[in-house]
Amino acid sequence: MIWLIGSENLLGKEVAELLNEKDIPFVSSNSELNMNIYENLENFIKTKETELYYTSHRNLRNPGDGKIDWIINTSSFFSSEKNGKSALNVARISREHGAKLIHISDIACRDEEINSTITQYYIIKTSNIFGKTTDGFLSKIITEINSKNSIAAADFDENLFTSAKDLSLLILLIIEKARKATKLFGKNSALSYGEYIFTNKGKASSCNFLLYLCDELKKKKLLNNGCSISPSSSADAYSIKDFYLSEKELSSEADEDDENEKNELSVNQENTEKKDFENPLTDSSSQEDEKNISSAHSLEFIEKELKIKIQDWKEALKKSL
Repeated sequence: MIWLIGSENLLGKEVAELLNEKDIPFVSSNSELNMNIYENLENFIKTKETELYYTSHRNLRNPGDGKIDWIINTSSFFSSEKNGKSALNVARISREHGAKLIHISDIACRDEEINSTITQYYIIKTSNIFGKTTDGFLSKIITEINSKNSIAAADFDENLFTSAKDLSLLILLIIEKARKATKLFGKNSALSYGEYIFTNKGKASSCNFLLYLCDELKKKKLLNNGCSISPSSSADAYSIKDFYLSEKELSSEADEDDENEKNELSVNQENTEKKDFENPLTDSSSQEDEKNISSAHSLEFIEKELKIKIQDWKEALKKSL
């Protein structure tokens, strides 16, 4: 059974919808569960795995369906805490409970705390997750466009974008492939543990993204005015980052607490020794952002291993409107 953490966020909603469609047993938690307290996670699992709970709520196909064997953590990506104490606690509970972890991380984040705590993990590094126009940062952008006559948008940045629907399909595909695996290596084996980069293909400046979005919104008659988008090289120009930071609700307090958070993590890690294991496909020795990202498996690797075709961000955006 799957434990979905972050069921109220944009990606969590897509994952939950897909699991329901596939009739895959899962339990979920949202921000009401304080994951900074490790005991809360322990109590959650104990409560959800009791025989009384499951026999009264669903007809299990087999007894193993009542045990949490996968944890999907979507909450860290949307949290101002980044990969902090709560993410580390999720990794710890995954290890102690013998569950495999799928951790969704920002492409710019370093994940040493996660991969030094657990061995059975998939860290999926992504960027600018978008979904339905009524939810998430797309909704904020559309509201902004409809409230202005003109927007000067940055034309000097490069952004990657990720469809929540496509990412949820990847998550489920990883789990299904692992559950059907009959060999440790090669054909019919699970995807190798480690870090993966997943976004839709293609890049765009903030200006080009907004121009394309406006064109598609006009076609679907979703624009209330004739807002014009113009390129700007000014540091004050609108950028996708501005919209997305508001989605993550980042604050100056979070930045000020970063050093304290690191100190807490160093203490907690004394109780989270890593098992003797090395993934030959993952270079975990990197300490710099650039090396850390380059060590993650690429989109091409994912396409080859899972036999899928990852669509361009423009195609994915059209489908979400």
